[in-house]
Amino acid sequence: MQHPSLWLVTQGGQAVGTEPLQPQQTPVWGLGRVIALEHPELHCVCLDLDPSGADNTQTLLDELGNTDDTQIAWRHNTRHVARWKPYTLPPQTSPFTIREDSSYLITGGLGALGFQVAQWLIKQGAQHLLLLSRTGESSAVQDKMAQLTQTGANILIIKADVADQVDLNQALNHAFADQPPLRGIIHAAGVLADGMLMGQNWDNFEKVMAPKVYGAWHLHQYSANLALDFFVMFSSAASVLGNQGQGNYAAANAFLDGLAHYRKSQGLAATSINWGPFKQAGMAFSKGIDRLSKQGYQPIDIDDGLAVLGKILSANVSQVGAIPCDWHQYISF
Repeated sequence: MQHPSLWLVTQGGQAVGTEPLQPQQTPVWGLGRVIALEHPELHCVCLDLDPSGADNTQTLLDELGNTDDTQIAWRHNTRHVARWKPYTLPPQTSPFTIREDSSYLITGGLGALGFQVAQWLIKQGAQHLLLLSRTGESSAVQDKMAQLTQTGANILIIKADVADQVDLNQALNHAFADQPPLRGIIHAAGVLADGMLMGQNWDNFEKVMAPKVYGAWHLHQYSANLALDFFVMFSSAASVLGNQGQGNYAAANAFLDGLAHYRKSQGLAATSINWGPFKQAGMAFSKGIDRLSKQGYQPIDIDDGLAVLGKILSANVSQVGAIPCDWHQYISF
């Protein structure tokens, strides 16, 4: 039986050079990468057309005959295709410094990974941390908070839903009434609702995309006029590689990648990090990493990951993957 091919077409939905990018289109590509893994019979192709105003009709018709490349972007009559290659961070453009007289916000700050990031920021010199959580402080995290406050840092827990703009803005405005100015944001909030696409429902897509898509956009709007030193979004390897059972998660994280490029084009601080699975924390850890290990992923030690985070912040890049992996095993899985 011959199956039809599936084409997912965007226009200006991928970062190519310095061309303008439409971040609201980027989740389509994240989803497409998962479709390609779950349903190879559809030969899913992601095609990003030129947003410059040129007539893309002939380009689209020509590409429909393509049988090789599956991730293609056209800009000014030039065809770009996705290829993976090792990447070395560029030389440090400016020293990464944490200011003692400034505040730093971590969303998902009471989660296992968020707590580790908070500890790391304190070691870098942070004296004022705001940990945002949808559920707020619980007895389960009180011991952890005690560890942080023993360092002498000022720790403020904010109960708010990052996906609810009114709730978020009210909570942050109230917090910053008597806090030093905000200089850095690390958006680490997220949830999982995994499942193969044939068994998924839209409620699970909304659940996963809310903290990533709405949350990141609300933080972007809130901070657009602030002099931030960094605006870091914890994305996932799933958004650039795909991962079976994570169509919603890949789509949500792909938005973070697009938003980072969009913010940079606006002259704003932004970095999206496509993390591989962490060994001791994070959502992959909470769900078990056995299957990911079989695919070739090598779980990231939390201390190693935080060291990489520091290097990435010093390099000032828009998007970068931190994905230790046995690529021969990954390809043959």
